[in-house]
Amino acid sequence: MADPTTVVIIGAGAAGLFCAYQLEQLAGERISIHIVEADSRYGGRINTARFGSIAVDTGASFIHGIECNPMFDLATIELELCEKRYVGGQRKHVLKHERGTQLSHAEARSIGRYKNAFTRYVDDRRAEFVSTSDAQCEAESVLRPHDCSVKALLDEFLCKCPPPWATGEHEPETQRAMKNYFAFQLWVDEEYEGADFDKLSACEYDDGRGYDGGNFMLEGGYASLVEAIRGKLKHTALHLNKHVERVERVIAAGGSRRGEGGEEAAREHTERFVIHCAGGARFEGDHCVCTVSVGVLQARSIAFSPPLPPRKTEAIDALRMGLMNKVVLYYKTPWWSSGITRLTFVAERVGLYPWTDVYSGRKGEGAALLCWTACAFAEEQEAESDEATLELVYSVLREGLNRQHIPPPDEYVITRWRANPLTRGSWTYIPVGTNEQRAVAALKEPVRSDLSCAVLYFAGEACSRDLLGEVNGAYLSAVEVAQDIASRLE
Repeated sequence: MADPTTVVIIGAGAAGLFCAYQLEQLAGERISIHIVEADSRYGGRINTARFGSIAVDTGASFIHGIECNPMFDLATIELELCEKRYVGGQRKHVLKHERGTQLSHAEARSIGRYKNAFTRYVDDRRAEFVSTSDAQCEAESVLRPHDCSVKALLDEFLCKCPPPWATGEHEPETQRAMKNYFAFQLWVDEEYEGADFDKLSACEYDDGRGYDGGNFMLEGGYASLVEAIRGKLKHTALHLNKHVERVERVIAAGGSRRGEGGEEAAREHTERFVIHCAGGARFEGDHCVCTVSVGVLQARSIAFSPPLPPRKTEAIDALRMGLMNKVVLYYKTPWWSSGITRLTFVAERVGLYPWTDVYSGRKGEGAALLCWTACAFAEEQEAESDEATLELVYSVLREGLNRQHIPPPDEYVITRWRANPLTRGSWTYIPVGTNEQRAVAALKEPVRSDLSCAVLYFAGEACSRDLLGEVNGAYLSAVEVAQDIASRLE
């Protein structure tokens, strides 16, 4: 039997593990896989903090959409993972405004209608921009010459449609609370992208993509998914603490062939990849799959020899990494009112840890609070010390839960995904001036040589146009790569 085809996968995040799993499913013993990971753990931007039975996701949290979603089917049917359950059954949300001002039902509804009107305005203006921009785009360029930010459209909208707090019918404190509530609702959309409106492309801003059916969280955390995948791998070697520095395509002379008359014909040549790691470790493969984040590619942390095609580097530089960070506070003895599952805090300072989720464990295991933020506020907080970050979270909890004192947690976790050199952000978004379809297509395009023997693939959430920024996208791109490699074995 012929030697198995060797594939080296760079990165043991979701895309890397999914790719290995699909390759094994499709090729079995015909494939030999090495996953090379710089971190001391696998999972990448999927990470779960655990305190007994309490599992809190500090990276990716949701399977977005459950209807006709193959990754949801993989998790729940093939791997038999379960949905997260809430202690006590029904969820109880508490909404608090800074300084104690509470909006009436009518005032809150007026803000909701105004926000919906802005969404419709963006959709209409986006259609105009796209038609003009597409006509002006140079052939194959990943850039959009005619684009603007979503913030520019917001400014237009505010000028054309006076906000409900500016009618003169409300007291100053109510006006302030209404304005803050509108800013919070806008921030919810920004948080989903991981970037502020002034950075987001109006042409590419579209929240109508993805699978239907709501969000789904896994019992045991998102890490239970990658752990289950890891446990299924039979022909895959996982190498942790191996920092890839260079990916080299090498050409080696093969054996000579004899012609029909017995004369020696031209010598055959073969290609392979040599993956060079810090410290001297090397891995060789017939194909290579790079699954590192766009942020890592932009930092040029990995050198490619020969260099990547100009179109691919242009696509890499045209994309951006968004940011979401989380603070987890674990208490052996919970001190807050039982029954609350989420606190929403609407502050004048946009992004000031507006959400706090409660995670309860089994009897005697305590509970955890998950506070999270994103976008510009998260960027600012990365530079702060743990002590300063915790004090800011305490200030939100004091006012939001009507407490004079917040006790220090028994354990805590603070994420800094931007500062992490192995991620350099949370997920990919499309900035002003970038053509998403072309940039993603150029990023995911396999790199072949003239011999077309060894292929360099790219996979991950950034390689999925319709599911950009989601673990769903990482899964689908990994499946696509695995199918292409498997087809070359036939």
